[in-house]
Amino acid sequence: MNDCIFCKIIANELESKKVFEDEKVLVILDAYGKSKGHSLIIPKKHSENILQEDIDLVFYIKKTIEILKKDYQANDYKVLTNIGENAGQEILHTHVHIIPYY
Repeated sequence: MNDCIFCKIIANELESKKVFEDEKVLVILDAYGKSKGHSLIIPKKHSENILQEDIDLVFYIKKTIEILKKDYQANDYKVLTNIGENAGQEILHTHVHIIPYY
């Protein structure tokens, strides 16, 4: 997707702070994070929302929280995704927020 900011980040056309990466996803720190360590799980294959996803996002949620626990020592986490613009989805590329709470 030519105008998708997440596709540009995945293609290394835009800078990001990587938390984790493999062949299926990129996990980055949210540039406008709600707390220290606020991360975004972004599938590399473009899809509009989690209803169109075919990867195991729960696996990546758990993996990201393990990394954040080690790196940021957060106690609790909010896991959030929006489906559709009316629900607050601003970027129409599947992504899951992992927000640490202290």
